[in-house]
This record gives sequence, C-alpha cells and structure tokens, in this order.
Amino acid sequence: MIITNQIAKDTYKKFSKALGADYIASEFALITILRIIDTFKINQILEIGLGIGSISDTVLNYARETNKNINYTGTEANEFCLNQLPLNLKDNYGKIKLLNNVSQIDKETKFDLIIVDGSDNSLEKLKYNVKQNSIIYIEGLRTQQVKALKKLFPNSKHVEIISNYKSPSYGVSSPSKWSGGGQLIFINPTVRQYVFWIKNKIRTSFIYKVGRKLKK
Repeated sequence: MIITNQIAKDTYKKFSKALGADYIASEFALITILRIIDTFKINQILEIGLGIGSISDTVLNYARETNKNINYTGTEANEFCLNQLPLNLKDNYGKIKLLNNVSQIDKETKFDLIIVDGSDNSLEKLKYNVKQNSIIYIEGLRTQQVKALKKLFPNSKHVEIISNYKSPSYGVSSPSKWSGGGQLIFINPTVRQYVFWIKNKIRTSFIYKVGRKLKK
C-alpha cells in the first residue's frame, strides 16, 4: 500500500498545478481507487469523464510501477479536457481507448471496474458492459448517479468511503476541508467484496461519529 499511496500523492501534486485543476479528483479518491484495483486485481477499467486526466494518469502510473496489465477505456466530450489530456498524460495518453460517451462502447466489452467522475446521459447502457461481479466507484457525492446505478443494479451493495484527514496544503482544495470521498458499489458482491463492504460501512460510520469530530 505504501507504493500505491505515494503514486496517488505524486500524481495529485502534479495535477494540482495543471490548467483546469479546479475539479480534479481528490487525493483521497486516487488512493481509494488504487486500493480497489490492488485489492481486487482489476484489469479492465472504464472511466466515465476523464477530465484533464488525474485518475487515468494515476492508474496507468501504478500499472507501470507495479508491472500490472491494465486496459483503460475512458469517455470525454469536453473540448478543453480533450485538448489537455495529451499534454498532461504524455506517454500514458496512448494507453487509453478514448471515446465520446458510454453509448460508443460495444456490448461485448466488459469491465471489472467502472469509475464515474463526470456526467453521462447513457449510464443505463452500463448494464451491457459489466461482469458478474463488477465494481463501480463514483468520485465525490453525485447523489443522482448513485441513485440511478442502484436502480440499474438492484442486487448491489453501496457504501460511502470518506477521508479522515484534511486536504493537503499542496492541493487545490482548502486545507480546512476534508480530503474527499466517494461512493463504492458492488453490483453483485462476492463474499470477499461483501466483507470489504461491511468493513467500510463500519469505518465510515466511525469516522462520521467519532473520527472527524476529534480532528476538528
């Protein structure tokens, strides 16, 4: 976990200085995503809303440093972001299959992990692109997207994963704010995924009730 945390922190520092950094994923979100990839041996990833590339660059840096084989597909339609992606990702840019939206993904393509970090009116089409035990991670709150995905996958288990520390001084968020969070959905959890879900339900409850109050 030490190497994954360092990769996430280094990439977050880099993107905090990039043009258009105001809406990049939090450092905590990047750490959480790498934790999910490492824990569940993820190979096929779809990111909805690549933005300026902070998540994809973090994951592909992790893949390089750990010699993991990760196939990365991402959607993005915003012209500014499309222009920034090759500048920010450099060599990693060529490792991404870039699409405009979810509708462009063929039904035969299945993903282990789907990362939602932007809006897309085609989320319902994801039902064709998941495996039996796929995982969905939604950066931030995004209540409506969580609601839509839980409706799409009625057997799913959802847990909010939040930070227990403040945003770093080198980031784009105020150090007085908590360092982000996200929504994790196991669409049809295995026993291992169910245990992970339970542990994080307990962890999140403790942080809300005790952890954050002690650190105010």
